[in-house]
Amino acid sequence: MKSVIVGLAAGFFLGSAAQAAELPARVHWEQVAELSAAVAGTVQQVHVQAGQAVSKDQELLSLDPAPFQTDLRDAGGRRKGAAAEQVMKRQDMQRAQELYDTESLSTLQLDQARLELTRAEAALEQADAAVARAQYRLERAVLRAPFDGWVLSRNVNPGRHLSPGDQAPVLIRIAAKGEFLAVADSDTPRPEWVAGTAVNIRFGERRWPGELLAPALEADPEGRFPVTARFRSDAPIPAGAQVVLELP
Repeated sequence: MKSVIVGLAAGFFLGSAAQAAELPARVHWEQVAELSAAVAGTVQQVHVQAGQAVSKDQELLSLDPAPFQTDLRDAGGRRKGAAAEQVMKRQDMQRAQELYDTESLSTLQLDQARLELTRAEAALEQADAAVARAQYRLERAVLRAPFDGWVLSRNVNPGRHLSPGDQAPVLIRIAAKGEFLAVADSDTPRPEWVAGTAVNIRFGERRWPGELLAPALEADPEGRFPVTARFRSDAPIPAGAQVVLELP
């Protein structure tokens, strides 16, 4: 009876060991932003270099602000004129209404005063929109980091003229700080490898805890199933680095 118990225990531990798996995997950045110019202009200064850590909203690149500042001043001046015109037409309308109420003004004249006020209000709205557009363009003359991260590449230098559009070149690439994926392939995916399963990612002597993402539902052209885990590291890990994905 003792030998049977020992045999069962040995079988249990061997079965548990057989369930564990180690798969070679490659590191990928989980989130990468490819940044281009939002407005046309000439690059005045580039504030970062490849490999540099950056914070959310940190300035990466600045265009020459002079043209945008001029546009904003012009729009602001036109807005002041439109606002003054709107005040005058509103006063005219009030006087016209008072005269109309005392039968000193015709309906046609009252309607004309109302029409001029409507036009002045529309002109003021257009002037407000022009100021907003000019302010937007001035703000977009500075390219900022969308999140905390590391600069992967910088493909621009001061003096270059930029034109936005569908074919606008990528100027700066940034990877989100601390967010990584480990992607492996498996010939035989296991049903227990579900989203949220705790795993470890090993890189040399270092190890990070992680969790599996939703499993692939189809095999790749080579008949293998991608297995992807998410993990965090405060230190940068080169994309493409080979690690070991330790699975239960």
